[in-house]
Amino acid sequence: MSDWFTIRQNLRATLVGVSSLPANRAWENRRYQPNNASYVEEAMIPISEAPRSTGQIEQRGIYQVTVVVPINTGTKTAEDIIDDILAAFPPASSHSNVRVDRSERGPTFIDGHWYRLPVSVHWRAYESY
Repeated sequence: MSDWFTIRQNLRATLVGVSSLPANRAWENRRYQPNNASYVEEAMIPISEAPRSTGQIEQRGIYQVTVVVPINTGTKTAEDIIDDILAAFPPASSHSNVRVDRSERGPTFIDGHWYRLPVSVHWRAYESY
């Protein structure tokens, strides 16, 4: 069965290939201290895991990527990064063993001194059992 670590690694490999991605990255469950520079966060959100009649197990989830920029710096740079992330995860694209169903922007919000723009990449992966 595909493990969540491998799925994350495959999706992360695509993410780090986005040329406009900030150099600072807050990977899930890794200590990160923001330094007043833009950064990106990631999170894996499992949705389901179920056997299919094809003899495979289907796993579904959301790869949540959030672009974080200091407040009062405008939205243009962050929105350009979001556009590039969305372009890297188009519907029906494959990333090794992971297939993207859709990618979409989430609502922006302010968190302390940060302006946050999330992207949800809805994905599925299959493994024979």
